[in-house]
Amino acid sequence: IGERLAELRKLNGEKQQVLAKALSVSVSTVRSWEHDKSSPDHSTLVAICRRYHTSSDLDRKSVV
Repeated sequence: IGERLAELRKLNGEKQQVLAKALSVSVSTVRSWEHDKSSPDHSTLVAICRRYHTSSDLDRKSVV
């Protein structure tokens, strides 16, 4: 999930700080997700998918 999340965030021109604020989490939490040290919970994953208009399978290479 991490690499895909970082890719989507960058494609949308967002910094980690912007995504963190939008999801009400810390920047270190976003960084942790992007480095595959942890994963967002289900409700946060849904929010990420809605934000970036993608499916809940962030491991896929294509945006749905």
